Amino acid sequence: MLSRAVNIPELLGSSPPVVRIRESFEQLAGGRTPILLVGEQGTGKEETARALHRHAGGTLRAFVVADVSETAPAEIEGLLFGESAAFMRANAGTVYFDEIGVLIPALQAKLLRVLQEGEFYPVGHNKPVKTGARIMAATTQDLKTRASAGLFNQRLLEALSANRMILPPLRHRRSDIPGLIKHYLALEAKELSIMAKSMTEAAVQKLVELDWPGNLPQLESVCRRTTAFTDGRLIDVDDLPDDLWSKPQKRSDGWSGALDKWARRALDEGQVGILDIAVPELERVMIRAALDKSGGQRQEAARLLGWGRNTLTRKIKDLEIDAD
Repeated sequence: MLSRAVNIPELLGSSPPVVRIRESFEQLAGGRTPILLVGEQGTGKEETARALHRHAGGTLRAFVVADVSETAPAEIEGLLFGESAAFMRANAGTVYFDEIGVLIPALQAKLLRVLQEGEFYPVGHNKPVKTGARIMAATTQDLKTRASAGLFNQRLLEALSANRMILPPLRHRRSDIPGLIKHYLALEAKELSIMAKSMTEAAVQKLVELDWPGNLPQLESVCRRTTAFTDGRLIDVDDLPDDLWSKPQKRSDGWSGALDKWARRALDEGQVGILDIAVPELERVMIRAALDKSGGQRQEAARLLGWGRNTLTRKIKDLEIDAD
């Protein structure tokens, strides 16, 4: 049952989170319901979405990437719903959203209509167009937190979350790293038209112990560099890039140090979208401090913050701050 899923490089290994993904792979690939892929940058969300599309019989159908995270907000509607845009080109294929959390509320509502009614209104038209496209969406953010803050459509979140796939960061699947190293070394050797190199157990263990903030692309890059620049066919510890162990800058003992510790702890616990949590709270703290300093005078508080009075008033309302 799992024969097709294990051929996806991003799902190589036997760690518990990867096994869980593979167990649900066939079921998700076989349907037409939307899928939400959640994970950090570099965990293989798009590659997994392409594999799901392909194994659902999508080799003759289009897989269209809606690159909303790299598109200017004013152009996103045209990217999705223009006459020659994503949903038009996908037809009965798949539309993949690379970062669904950046959509503005109006477009979230239009996307919800696609999911519920199977139709949309092209830009500049007043008649709906039917679409059989399947939606796969990816996010690095905590959409539940964004929905609670009114930044993401709750009904859209519920529709997307019916089939959710969580892709783990590399540091949460360390037992898979030796197999991934072997895979990437073979891949890089093939691209360079040379014999595949191997890595000593000591070198592999060094790599297993790293946290890999860049996840799979970072590991692949290390395998590419060592394949290209190591003399001989055996890669040892001394052949690994020095910058993997470069010392981080000394952290402040003040508020930034505390924030740094909180962020690292949150990421180690698997949280995503930490800016959506930290930024509003940071603004609340700064606003309250400025209001206290100004004796509640908003004009003066705004000056202390470097904002205009209207901006401060809007922030107080949006963040639900008791400014009295």
